[in-house]
Amino acid sequence: MNLEKNQFNILSKLLHTVTAILFIAALVIAVKAVEKPKIDINLFELHQSIGLLIFLLTISRVVWLRVTGKPKAIGTPIAKLAAYMGHYALYAVVFLFPLSGLINVAAKCKPTYFFNLIPIPGFPERTTWLIEYSSTIHIALAWGSAALLVVHVLASLYHHYILKDATLVRMLGRSAQ
Repeated sequence: MNLEKNQFNILSKLLHTVTAILFIAALVIAVKAVEKPKIDINLFELHQSIGLLIFLLTISRVVWLRVTGKPKAIGTPIAKLAAYMGHYALYAVVFLFPLSGLINVAAKCKPTYFFNLIPIPGFPERTTWLIEYSSTIHIALAWGSAALLVVHVLASLYHHYILKDATLVRMLGRSAQ
């Protein structure tokens, strides 16, 4: 279908907003879970569940955007390239972040429980190198995602207040006139 349009539809905006809120919540919960001498297992399990939910919502969002389409980027060719690269970097982080966390827990032979409802089993054998590797990736993605989040917000504000174009207005679902 992939319709050409000048604003995101309501479901696209809802998925974006819910994912953004959950993403920030997962980061805050992770920091809270590990700031004590002993990890708060309840917070850690909530962090894992939110991460998996973000992963599922992002898959849904990508499929939905492929079906319904999205507005074309506006601006100079370099700005369009930057937007394109920034969005792909955000999607890569949102996909790889939960996967690296899931692999880390699985490599410890521990199950992950999706909101205490659905168990995702761990690997049958503890795999030390995979624990270390996935942990390094997960931590790097945490810092990278924080940087990308700041750049994403600043870019939208730059478009609105400096360039005075319709990027932010279109994201919010108002007509770009």
